[in-house]
Amino acid sequence: MICSISGEVPKVPVVSKKTGKVYEKDILLKYVEINGKEPNLDEDFHENDLIEINLDSSIIPPRPPTLTSIPSLISVFQNEWDAVVLETFTLKQHYQQVRQELSQALYQNDAACRVIARLVKERDDARAALENFKANIGSYAQNASVQDTNAMDVDKQSNEASAEKALEVITETFKSLSGGRKKRKQPVGLSTVPAIKSFKQNNVIESMHSSTQPGILTVSVDGTGDLVLTGGVDGNAEIYQSSSNKIVSTLKGHTKKVSHVSWLNKNDSEGQSVVFTGSVDKTVRFWTRSQESNEIDYQCSNILKAHNSAISGLCVHPSSSYLISSSIDGAWKLTDISSGKPLFNAQMEDNLPILSCNVHPDGLILGTGSRDGKLLIWDVKAQNSLMSFDITSPTNSPLGPVQSLSFSENGYYLAASSSDIVQVFDLRKKAAIHTFQLSVPNTDSKLDAEPWAVSSVVNAVEFDRSGSYLAIAGQDTRVYKSKTWAELLVVSDNTMEVTGFSWCDSLSKQFVTSGMDRSLRFYGA
Repeated sequence: MICSISGEVPKVPVVSKKTGKVYEKDILLKYVEINGKEPNLDEDFHENDLIEINLDSSIIPPRPPTLTSIPSLISVFQNEWDAVVLETFTLKQHYQQVRQELSQALYQNDAACRVIARLVKERDDARAALENFKANIGSYAQNASVQDTNAMDVDKQSNEASAEKALEVITETFKSLSGGRKKRKQPVGLSTVPAIKSFKQNNVIESMHSSTQPGILTVSVDGTGDLVLTGGVDGNAEIYQSSSNKIVSTLKGHTKKVSHVSWLNKNDSEGQSVVFTGSVDKTVRFWTRSQESNEIDYQCSNILKAHNSAISGLCVHPSSSYLISSSIDGAWKLTDISSGKPLFNAQMEDNLPILSCNVHPDGLILGTGSRDGKLLIWDVKAQNSLMSFDITSPTNSPLGPVQSLSFSENGYYLAASSSDIVQVFDLRKKAAIHTFQLSVPNTDSKLDAEPWAVSSVVNAVEFDRSGSYLAIAGQDTRVYKSKTWAELLVVSDNTMEVTGFSWCDSLSKQFVTSGMDRSLRFYGA
């Protein structure tokens, strides 16, 4: 039986009394609703003129033509296989994502438990101290007036004594380091030029810091080469341990992005017990490693609130006793690490913003970079400017702020970056001796500029700890040989711009970069 309208086998067949034709009931009624009569009949239609046909069993529809040949069957199987493989791949992706989220949740839960335990301990200590205070409140009241009258005199005398001691420490450090620098030779085992050229990416750590505020702004490696400290846009600092391949500590407390980080002494393994973080929230935080357990757990031990604007530079004095910090309001300060009190401070003329700072390896002078591309060399002891340099462009185009500074270990060279320009200055000659340019210079440029593939902005420059190699990080990462300034290595595995660079050891066997793609990338031979 075939429907006279659709030409298909009807599911509910009916026969017209007037025409004797077979129809699908639903299709016929729809046709009559539209046209008002039965097909091929001019008489009025009445539903009583239909006779339903009772079937013993339901009609099986014919097999689709796509399954009537071997090629069509193979095509169907291929489509089904592709669908199964795609679903398996999607499930694996979701599985990996859930694993990462679960791992992060476990780390956060562990950190929360430690914080709760510490807070409970602090609460108990505070209660004990309060009970002790109540028991001895009488004697405290008798001595209160005497202590108030002498407090200001004691503080003033203490600050003066600390400042005088700082001058002595700076002078002794300078004599000790500068005297041995001339006789110092390259360390045994230092990476050779062929070794640097063979460096490849040997490890990458992805998905660090928050995904809602992505990006790592700065990185620093401790003296052991095992712990890597990073500062992120999310306002946190994280410590990654290479040996265990995991994040072992998260330093939370800043309210805005962490722009600078530093270890107490990155050239000495004993300096890993204290770290410093500088933030756009105008504060510098001191973090001390807990000695109560074998876990790597850092707690905030002091907060420096002496600056009036965002922190723009952070470096530890070679004596490992003082911290130098700069801010956007044009001020730099020298702070006693043990007490957390600022001792010296200086201010730029006209409050010109300071965008970067770095201390000389001998500790007697300080370099700062300003917003207009100018370098100033300061006498740390006298807090006054000794000399200034201007970073010049081969094309005479306007330059931006000085983003990064680095003194060479030999004490003579200073590398500074501004926009897409990196210049190396000789402090003895008080002049630039070499210029690197990220973009291709004009053909009529007379400066010795280095052509780069694309235009970019340099975010970090850093000499290695022997002063033999200079690294430049921006659109990609490049390593140059000191004195000859020959290009040795170019790596561009990063998916977004490189924001930080740090050598991992004193022999330049490895270095690490950070980027806005939330990744740490390790390179070595």
